[in-house]
Amino acid sequence: MIKKISFFISKTIIFFDNIFFKFTKKRFRYYLQDALRLTSYSRCLFEYKEYKFFNPSNLTYWRSKTFLEKEPGTLRWIKNFNSLNSIFWDIGANVGLYTIFAVKNNPGIQVVSFEPSGLNLGLLEKNIYINNVQKNVKIFPIGLTNKSNSFLDMFESSEEEGGALGSLGVETGFDGKKIKTINKYKIFSTSINQLIKDKILEVPNYVKIDVDGLEHLILEEADEILNSDKLQEILIEINENYDTQFKKIIKVMEYNKFKIYEKHSSVYAQNSAFDKSYNYIFKKEI
Repeated sequence: MIKKISFFISKTIIFFDNIFFKFTKKRFRYYLQDALRLTSYSRCLFEYKEYKFFNPSNLTYWRSKTFLEKEPGTLRWIKNFNSLNSIFWDIGANVGLYTIFAVKNNPGIQVVSFEPSGLNLGLLEKNIYINNVQKNVKIFPIGLTNKSNSFLDMFESSEEEGGALGSLGVETGFDGKKIKTINKYKIFSTSINQLIKDKILEVPNYVKIDVDGLEHLILEEADEILNSDKLQEILIEINENYDTQFKKIIKVMEYNKFKIYEKHSSVYAQNSAFDKSYNYIFKKEI
């Protein structure tokens, strides 16, 4: 009902905007959008810490409204980091919810936020700044894959800020099936191994990989960190129904002496296409 009312109001605004433009050659709809953006913020509190997010879309508003309850296992994992002089890689940072949570709950930690989507990068940057965590975060605005230093096609299935379910280099999604592409462009991409070999980044202590179906490809060229004793724990989103991905990830992690510590799912995953998607937490065996 709300969606229908909003659609009607927007059509009405466009109608009068066209009349206004006919006489003034200016668009008041853009002034209206600018005014609305000034109030498009949300705040939430968690253990006496305030989080602030910019929400230019329904999806970003939903993400900010639910992030404290959506994946409690992920938050608990991040809170338990040994944060003194630690490095955390947030691969698939989206608009920065977990990047910001990591800094606010782990003083001294350094975060590298990987996010290739042009739709999300601006929000990632803004959310980092308005939460005053920019000193602890480096943004890495390129894609990770199993190929080094290549321009690959970025496929996006949403034009809404905060969107996920895109893909890089292959036109398949979180379930291994072809995604519905509504936006496509080429971006520079590389592998984890290349980043470490070129000394662009240091080996992290903690890694989160949530890239909706490309996790196994990223891990194919991640030996430089998986073999290192510096890497203590890694959280990987795995769709157990995507059999090829599931088997490859488990094989790679076992080969590199990582043991499954726990797995958890989103509280919103039940009775959805994501009901077999879990966040697996692996710990390095000593």
